[in-house]
Amino acid sequence: MKIVIDPGHGAPDSGAVGPTGTREADINLKVAHALAKELAARGHIASLTRSGTGRLYRDDRAADLRSRPAFANRTNASCFISLHCNAAANSAAQGFEVYTTRGRDRSDPLAAAIFEAWNCMFPQQRKRADMSDGDADKESDFVVLRTCNVPAVLIEMGFISNPEEERFLLAPDNHEKIAAAISNGLEAWNDNARNA
Repeated sequence: MKIVIDPGHGAPDSGAVGPTGTREADINLKVAHALAKELAARGHIASLTRSGTGRLYRDDRAADLRSRPAFANRTNASCFISLHCNAAANSAAQGFEVYTTRGRDRSDPLAAAIFEAWNCMFPQQRKRADMSDGDADKESDFVVLRTCNVPAVLIEMGFISNPEEERFLLAPDNHEKIAAAISNGLEAWNDNARNA
């Protein structure tokens, strides 16, 4: 497979900030590097939309957001994975989420496979699902998903605003486990698509 990994945000946009000052953009990038390494070890081709701390279009957020799925479209990737950390005013909010665009499309099986693999890797973490259409993914009109021509999901790995989940997101061991969980989901999705 050829996978485009999108570490959300990037300087000057830190994304959400945790109670101890942890920046979402930094966590997203660390997990993206771990995921790229894990996928390469499994024989896949992984590319990052950003490999450094800054976003591609420093002074133009809209152009930066458009450039991320455009990279996946241009390279005819197998899929696009955007990594994020959630946040809420209520510091007790917690859990994992995976998003697709509105309505059922070919991204839904990818989201379902990642959701299941995450649940296997982190059974104790709360999973925030929307089962109203028969599957666990949540749906939103995120630009990085809406303008992507390949199967695309946005993963909220946890709430950086929750002290316990901030610690979870900071732990290097968890970066490797997250990478393994997403890779397991990607391979399950790919196997299912080939056998369909």
